Amino acid sequence: MKNDRLLTFSILGFVTLMHVALFALLMFLNPLSLPPTIQDMEFVDLAGLGLPGGGGGGEPEAAPAPELKQQQAQPEPPKPVEPPKQEKIKPKPVVKEAEKPKIKPVITQTEKADIRIAKEEPKPEPKPEPKPEPKPEPKQPAPAKPHRPYLKTGKHAAGEPVASFMQPMVAGYDDWAEQQNTDLIVPVRYHTNVFGSAGNGYEMLEEVNTEAMWFRRSFFDVLGVPPARCFCTRVKGNSMHPTLTDGGTVLWQMTSRYMSEGIYLFRQVGELRIKRLQQINSFTFRIISDNPNDTLYPITDLDLREMQDYEFEIYGRYLWDCSIKL
Repeated sequence: MKNDRLLTFSILGFVTLMHVALFALLMFLNPLSLPPTIQDMEFVDLAGLGLPGGGGGGEPEAAPAPELKQQQAQPEPPKPVEPPKQEKIKPKPVVKEAEKPKIKPVITQTEKADIRIAKEEPKPEPKPEPKPEPKPEPKQPAPAKPHRPYLKTGKHAAGEPVASFMQPMVAGYDDWAEQQNTDLIVPVRYHTNVFGSAGNGYEMLEEVNTEAMWFRRSFFDVLGVPPARCFCTRVKGNSMHPTLTDGGTVLWQMTSRYMSEGIYLFRQVGELRIKRLQQINSFTFRIISDNPNDTLYPITDLDLREMQDYEFEIYGRYLWDCSIKL
């Protein structure tokens, strides 16, 4: 029973949908048209026209015919619309194709021609120039090693035998000397023909002979003076004896000013002298000789106010000396 009820409702729903669809199709094919609307309506009096059955006793009145209403103003005709101007299309320029080069036929000659055209040889490509290699900077030559007049071992210069106790101390000197590190020594300029007068004065020479005198580098470290600011000269005379010996060598610190009391190398007028200087005041120096013989070497005072500036110059201050004392 339940299945029959469901089937009945399904059939009713299907039939209803079919009617709705059919109605919609008819409305789409033949839509409803509305009645036309009356815009303007005029009423005409029939009695004025003398028609039978009209009002007013049936007698026509000589009345003028009714004026027709002014005709409605007709709308102005639409103005003609000018068609848009068509732009002139410029014709595209015709590009002429480049004429193909005509290939002339090659005429071969069996006989040798009188004139021969030399063929152009291909030019060689320029080779890149080689870049010059940077030249190594020349190394500064190392200072020359000091000349060592080596003493032959076993005997001293006089040829006498060496005591057995001393033999280990002097044996094999040549080999030992060659093994020493020469980097630990430095040269100093030694002006061999410049003599500072330890006497009455010595004239200066124009030409100077310079050699090398070697010292240990540590020696200048102790002095606190670089070797480049030092030089050596010789001594002539006995005025500074016993401090300095005639013919000895003195190491000077290069300076042009008075530093403190000490032995100096200086020029007085035209003489190069070695004396002990003691400053009395700003313009007076006391010149002292270390030799105790006051008669030969008296103490004198030098007044700079009585001299020209170029007549007195200081060259060096004493650092060290060596000499052979007999």
